[in-house]
Parts: sequence; structure tokens; C-alpha cells
Amino acid sequence: MFWILIGAFLLITRVPVAARYLSIDNVNLALALDKFDPRMHQPQPPGYPFFVLFAKIINFVVRDPEITFLVISVLVSFLCLPVIYELASRMFEPWVGEAAVWLLAVNPIFWFSGLDGPLRQNLALFSLLSAYCAWHAWHGERRFIYWGAVALGVGSGFRQDLLIFLGPLWLVSAVIGSRSIRTVLFGGVLLALVVLVWVGGLVYAVGGPREVFDLLRTYLVDQSQSGSVVLGAEAKGWIYQVKRLVIWNGLAVLEWIWAVPLFLAAKERMKLASAHTAFLLLWLVPGLIAQALVHVAAPGHTLFSIPALCLIGGYVLRAGLQRWAVWDAGLIASVAASLMLFLHFVPLPSADSRGGAWDAFAVTTFETSLENIRWLDDIHGGTLKEIRNLTIPEKKTIILIQDRPRRDWFLNKRIADYYLPHEEMRLLVDRDQPSAETSETIPVPRHSRLLWVLETGGRLHTALSKTNLARGGPRVLYTDIEDDTMAFSVADFRIVPQP
Repeated sequence: MFWILIGAFLLITRVPVAARYLSIDNVNLALALDKFDPRMHQPQPPGYPFFVLFAKIINFVVRDPEITFLVISVLVSFLCLPVIYELASRMFEPWVGEAAVWLLAVNPIFWFSGLDGPLRQNLALFSLLSAYCAWHAWHGERRFIYWGAVALGVGSGFRQDLLIFLGPLWLVSAVIGSRSIRTVLFGGVLLALVVLVWVGGLVYAVGGPREVFDLLRTYLVDQSQSGSVVLGAEAKGWIYQVKRLVIWNGLAVLEWIWAVPLFLAAKERMKLASAHTAFLLLWLVPGLIAQALVHVAAPGHTLFSIPALCLIGGYVLRAGLQRWAVWDAGLIASVAASLMLFLHFVPLPSADSRGGAWDAFAVTTFETSLENIRWLDDIHGGTLKEIRNLTIPEKKTIILIQDRPRRDWFLNKRIADYYLPHEEMRLLVDRDQPSAETSETIPVPRHSRLLWVLETGGRLHTALSKTNLARGGPRVLYTDIEDDTMAFSVADFRIVPQP
């Protein structure tokens, strides 16, 4: 009955409210189902070879990328729960396992990622599988050294950063559990062989080892430079990255932090052996340090650590409330707190109303809420609807899309290409320092209609409004190019009508 209830809860809370439109990353994954080529961001580097293979298998049956991704998202989310139950039950007791299941199921990061796409929940699943094998290996069950190597190797084919996050945990548990160099080396060889499978597939797809290295290096620098202290980010950018890391992980602690004083006063807490503490630190600390120093840009990136914090929360609730035997009531309170956070049940003040830590908390909690899913769907769906409504058969349509948002999100060209594959589109690169030398001429045919997808209130949007040639809105403006339409400029773009 417990697992039937959990399964029903996942279906009810995931399927009806999942994102209706694919994000940029998910569009890249969908394109990879037809052709795997990270050079073309199909998907984005490092490519996630095993995930793409798994998704291809599901899509072969489903024949629809969006349904495929929803199936994977719900399936992987559900598989995480029996694993965390078994691990928490083995480390502590079954009630802690049940509590950890509920804390993870309603965790805002885990919930949001399950609605947003199919990929990042694999961080949670393979983090849990690796930790489960590591705990058994730590206590002398040698076969789990090999199972752990397989779990980590396969997991790295879904999310390559797992090697860095969980490699130390596998190694230390193998050494402590076996006390045999031969066993550890054999496990390391097994891990390397599994990794070699997906690396070989990536090398084949990209065109060689050198090409893979250059691709990964370029992508890492491009994605991480603004926030990575290792790659030379300014202090402001790095501090912002660390704030997000702390708050996203903190959302898993907020579920049960109220019970910490009771836990500290309880005699039961003394039963947390040094092995438990060392194991949990090895599970969490290497990955948190790596993310703080290099890259963490999305809530789902923290899913390798969120399960560990939920497991700790289950133990804190059990130990802290044992004196009054009200564990279930305490768990209900923790679950309710997570539900209110994710659903924005208690609206937070505007992110602009305060500064510092509160501002960061308001922004990051919105980023992991159901409200954010609906907000993005409204932008993507509303813009696509306006484009379709403004496209008329008697005129050739050309869609001009700004390349990036500076303040407010709008429909990205990658998403527009996916949902409107037969429309002609051109990218408007919004340069940081435009000048006459960098101006670009865009020839357009007469008797055509230009559809502008620009950041509302941005530099290009403001420049277009000044021409008095744009109509429509609120997200898409249009300009009809007639016989008497003269050439005109929009910022550093020169629109030139031609026969």
C-alpha cells in the first residue's frame, strides 16, 4: 500500500502539471533522438550518451519525444524512491527510509526537475545507487564494490560529473570494505571499462579524441566562466553561484530544520556512528566543493546531494521526535512545508523589495517552483500562438529573433526552430558594444511580413518601437514590407527591402 500510494502521488503531481513546452536543453535532447551530434548541440556537450541511448529505446515505442521525456521523468523519479528507502533502512531503520522517501518526493528541486525535463533526475538515481553500493561495500560486502563501479560508470554516461562527485565515495568504501589492493584495482578497471563504452561512442560521434577534448573544454569555459572562481570569474559572479548552491541545497534542509533542536537534545543522536558521519561527508563534500568552484547553474544540478540531505532529514526527525513518539506528525509537518514552498502557497515578497540573502532566496525559490513552470509555458506557448496568428498565407513570413535575454526571458530561437521547423528565421545578435562598423544589413523581400521576437523593453525592442513600423504584441511585433517601404534601421541592423 505504501508504494501504491507513492506511485499514485508521483503520477498525480507530475503528469498533469509537467511543462507543456520543451526548454532549450530538452529541445537539444529531442533533436539528439534523430541524430546524436554534440557538435551541433544535439544534445549540448558533453552529450550524455547513455541517456540518449535510453531515450531512443523509449522513443522507439512511444514515437513522440515529449511523451518519451515525460515517461522517463516519472519512471526515473519513481526508481529513486525504493533506492533511498533501502539505503536509509539499511543505515538506520525502515521508518527513516519511509521518511526519506516522502522528503525526497516533495523536495522542490526534485519535484521541479521532474516537471522540467527527463535528464537531471538521473543525478539523483545514480547518486543513490552508487551510495547504496558504497554502504554495502564499506561493510565488507565485496561484490558491491563491483556493482558500485558499474553503477558509477553507467551513471557517468548519463551525467559525466558523477565521476567527480561520487568517485571518492566509491574509492574509500572499496578500500575500507575490502582492504585489498587487488580488489580495488579490479573494481577500478571495471569502472574504466564501463566509462570507455560511452567515451568511445562520444569519440566516434564527434570525430576523434582531440575533437572531444576541444569541444568539452570550450563548452565548460563558456558555461562556467561567469561563476567559476577556478576559471577566473569575478568575485560577484562566484558569490552569486555559491548563494544559489547553498539555497538550492538548503531547500532540502528547510523541510526538517525545525527538528534539529529536538535532535540535538535527544540521546538517540549519539547512535550516529563515526562510519555514518564519514560516509555522508564523502557523499556530499566532494561534489559540493566541485560545484562551488566550477559550475552550478540550474536547480537540478544539485540532485546528486539532495537525496543525501533528505536521508539525513529522515534520521533527524526519527531521533528528535522519539521522546514523544510523534514521528508521523513531524513528517507530515515537513512534507507540508515543502509543498508550500514548491506551490508558493505563501507568496514571497518581490525579489526587488529587499537585498542580499533575502533577494537570492526569493529568486531561487521561484526558480524551483510550479509557478516558474507555468510562467515559462506561458511565454513559450503564448509566443508561438502569436507567431501562428500573425502568419498569413498571402505574404512570405520572416521571423527575426534576438539571440539572448539581458533581463527578461523570451522565446529562444532554438525552441522556435523546433516547434516551427518550416518557418524562415534569422538571428539578431545583440552586441554588447554596437558600432557603425558592426552594423548588419538584412535584405528582405517586398510583400513580406517580418515577425519580431525581442526582449520586451530591451535595446532592440526600444529601437524598433521608434521606427513606428511595428504593430502587434504583446510578445510578437510585425512589420509589413510593402512596395513603398523604405530601408530602415533597428539599432545596429539595417533592414533593406528588395524586389
